[in-house]
Amino acid sequence: MFKDQLDQLERFCSHWGMNVNLGKTQIVVFRRGGYLRHYERWFYRGDMIKVVPQYKYLGLILSSRLSWNPAKNNQATQGKKAMFQLKVIIRKLGGLPLTDAFKLFDTIVAPILLYGSEIWGCVYSPQIEQVHFQFCKFLLCVNGNTANQAAIGECGRHPLYVLYFKRCIKYWLRILHMDPNRYPYKCYNLLRRLEESRSINNINWVFHIKNLLLSYGFGHVWLNQGVGSVNMFLTVFYNRVKDSSLQTWHDEMTSMPKLRTYVTFKSLLEPEKYLSCVYPSKFRISLSKFRCASHKLNIETGRHNNIPEAERLCNFCISQNIEYIENEYHFLAICPQYQELRNRFLPPWFIDNPTYDKFVSLLCTTNTFYLNQLANYVYHAMKCRD
Repeated sequence: MFKDQLDQLERFCSHWGMNVNLGKTQIVVFRRGGYLRHYERWFYRGDMIKVVPQYKYLGLILSSRLSWNPAKNNQATQGKKAMFQLKVIIRKLGGLPLTDAFKLFDTIVAPILLYGSEIWGCVYSPQIEQVHFQFCKFLLCVNGNTANQAAIGECGRHPLYVLYFKRCIKYWLRILHMDPNRYPYKCYNLLRRLEESRSINNINWVFHIKNLLLSYGFGHVWLNQGVGSVNMFLTVFYNRVKDSSLQTWHDEMTSMPKLRTYVTFKSLLEPEKYLSCVYPSKFRISLSKFRCASHKLNIETGRHNNIPEAERLCNFCISQNIEYIENEYHFLAICPQYQELRNRFLPPWFIDNPTYDKFVSLLCTTNTFYLNQLANYVYHAMKCRD
């Protein structure tokens, strides 16, 4: 059939004096893998048309394996290029306030990452999320091994899937209101019939839309194939996904040994005040690394070396015949090596009879003076330790 269509194209072009640019003409054979069959070759006016494994159409890569991973990988690559240019601008300006930096990210980088997400964004896409995580870590100036949950927690950012899940549902509702004669509507009904056949091979876009609605408690919307007010439903759906992402964020932090301390003082997904009030930047960076467990205390380095937690002791305290695990609480409140710095920078209410509750209170404070003094302490104590 395809050969007959090529013959018709050739006759049409000959009749009207037109030419086909074979340099820009390619064929994709959609299949589940394997080699092309011997007869899967096509010619136009005696010249073979090249068969390729993927093709970019309207900015999206269509894969012969019917997978969106090549498209998402390409979106992530293009997003990283835009993010790199944004990083250059921020460095030239000597840094930007957190809100302004993320406004630029949402304006420049996010549209590239989310392009076409109405189609591919029905499932979680780690390659897309990773670009967002990297930008958060860049603003915090922490290393790449820092936990993603801590990075977005400090910046108060929800994952990007909150946006592309909403886009998918919005496009689905748009299709439902289309004229029945339009191709998207006809294609949707075809995919829906395939999905209802319950064949394992019919995992398509409609299948993912249905699962997306069911997973967030909107099964009745799928059964009704529509909603009353589209805008109102999209708002409810968006808030539901955000609430779910907040629970997932907290659960992931709780399950990570790296963030055993972080989870005790970080419960709200909102930007931390110290990011906008602690200056100079070297003090802010030291506090970010300390909070996110991106430091060189033995509680963290010992984890990399597979040392049992009970044996990750403070080197200075060992020299004083004292055995203490060198964790964040010990570093901030207990270790005698930094007592002079504590007296200099930390508030008296914390120094007198330090407790873990006071430790949490100090790290949760929004007092600008206390935050600057805390950042000063962490910076100088880390230099003293090194």
